[in-house]
Amino acid sequence: SRCCILSSLESDDFSSILRRSAGIPHAIKCLLKSEPVGKKSRLFPKTLNKLFELAEKSPSDHVKVHSLNILKFIFQDSNLRMDIEGYIGQGFIAAIRGFQSQEWVIRNSALMLFSAISQRILGTDKVADQQSLKNKINIVEFFTRAPALVDYFLEEVHDFIKVGREKDLQYPAIYPITLVFSRL
Repeated sequence: SRCCILSSLESDDFSSILRRSAGIPHAIKCLLKSEPVGKKSRLFPKTLNKLFELAEKSPSDHVKVHSLNILKFIFQDSNLRMDIEGYIGQGFIAAIRGFQSQEWVIRNSALMLFSAISQRILGTDKVADQQSLKNKINIVEFFTRAPALVDYFLEEVHDFIKVGREKDLQYPAIYPITLVFSRL
């Protein structure tokens, strides 16, 4: 069940599984999809909150990577589209914070999560024709769907301006934030 899988994940029992967390994301996704339609979901919010907590606060890099990979799979699933809507802000924040890790595997998983969420909310930006311009989300709609990002983006930009005065300093959070703004 979900409880056993997340407990095993949290205790780092899956540390030997590498390639995009193998079947763990699929198992969690199937459990989330098994909740009855039309009833208030209890499993989904508990699972998502635990995954976000593990992605940010776990002392184990393996646990962080698995959590980010599971979140990516959940954000990519079209059947969970309505359930995931309220977690877009948290997802972007988890991904952007992952970019700041010293570990490549965490940054890589964070990039895949960022890409999945970007495609979900911003769509793909392959063609700049009139039809794709009509389908673009605007800045008001974006922040209405992800209100937590207003303060987070402002805080990150403010920190970048403060810290950016030092020469040759990299600030990993600023690129994904400017990328989001460029697509609005």
